[in-house]
Amino acid sequence: MFADTYTEQELAIAAEKYLSALGDIKALLLSGELGAGKTTLAACILKAAGAQDIITSPTFTICNTYETPLLKGFILHADLYRIRSFAELEQTGFFELLEQAELTLIEWGEPIKDFLARYAEINILIDGEKRSYTFSKFYNHK
Repeated sequence: MFADTYTEQELAIAAEKYLSALGDIKALLLSGELGAGKTTLAACILKAAGAQDIITSPTFTICNTYETPLLKGFILHADLYRIRSFAELEQTGFFELLEQAELTLIEWGEPIKDFLARYAEINILIDGEKRSYTFSKFYNHK
């Protein structure tokens, strides 16, 4: 676990640091209150991984995919804010995409933490003009 504080202009450097810290973990949950900057951080991580596309919020589509030459596959960017049940999430095809993705960035992923065997999480706290980011890794033993 480590914690740092960044301005929005410094997030590109932070994104590279977080990608390196993942190791073999393929799911990264982004948590924090509404407006904390989860989508902004996800966009920086996608750009650091080599995504060339215009990055948009998956709030209404639930999932977006991005090809990334750095990871030799695609990154899944999901926003589970509007998901009301596990069954609803299954119907979206999320779990199939999760298995195929080289990396999955999940906003509002708290409801599926127990489903993931291992994941990392970045918790974002608003601190005036800056944001405080705490990076942690978790391993669920089933």
